[in-house]
Amino acid sequence: MELMGSWEYAGQLATAPDFVKQGKLGWTTFPTVPHGKGDPKSIVGNPSNFFSVTAKSKNRAAAVDFITKTVTEPSYVKDLIDIGQVPAIAGIEDQLKSGPHADYTTFVYDLVKQAPSYTQSWDQALDPATAQKLLTELQKVFDKQSTPQRFVSAMDAE
Repeated sequence: MELMGSWEYAGQLATAPDFVKQGKLGWTTFPTVPHGKGDPKSIVGNPSNFFSVTAKSKNRAAAVDFITKTVTEPSYVKDLIDIGQVPAIAGIEDQLKSGPHADYTTFVYDLVKQAPSYTQSWDQALDPATAQKLLTELQKVFDKQSTPQRFVSAMDAE
């Protein structure tokens, strides 16, 4: 079992297409904890690639207009669905159901559609320098080169 983002499906299609075609790749929701708090339908992470524009952008209206036109362009939507990605737009259920990766793409789409709340991944919500520090310090913990407390101290110093 591997905890990964939505990009992994397209990655598996590119690097191990037979593995996917043979039905060996599965997906599921994150396991729940008995008596845990929170709603298991809530999403943390990046179930789909998306664009964002900072409120401080000098060209905010133009950026939002560009993104809106780009992500709703029929050829863009089709291309994403064809490679196993789920476009970050509503109302595409029929396209997903008739696409080449319908089981996966409709699964992801329905997760998002049914989620009562969404929290962006830490590294995506932070400015690039802080995000890199987070990823570096977190890797040190997983590599047992640091401790959770040192991780917290390093991030507090940021």
